[in-house]
Amino acid sequence: MRLEQELHQLKAQVEREQKEYSGIQLEVERLGQECQRLTEDLEREREERLGAQRRAEQQEQERARLEREFLSLRTELDSNRRSPTRDRAKESEPGHFWWRRPVLAVGLLFGALLMWLTPLAVALYLVTP
Repeated sequence: MRLEQELHQLKAQVEREQKEYSGIQLEVERLGQECQRLTEDLEREREERLGAQRRAEQQEQERARLEREFLSLRTELDSNRRSPTRDRAKESEPGHFWWRRPVLAVGLLFGALLMWLTPLAVALYLVTP
């Protein structure tokens, strides 16, 4: 009877240990899945951070380029303000426009005359039978 009781106790102990082992296996599996998910999340976050870092570097380079271009244009503008060119002097002289460009003046007069004569010729053509 004692052996049966010990055998029964051993069977109960084995069943408890099997249940405990099964629980541990499930916990190990769950922890493995969680570890894999966390690893994937970490990798995704690293990629996002690297992408953001690359974009920030590109924006910084673009800002530096635009700043250099701005300074260059400002320097050019300042130099143009300090030393007026001959073209500005020509533009600022009042009354010399027609004398400086006689071909343009003759062309404008000829164009005006042509525009005046064209409707006259059309009217005469329509009036004559």
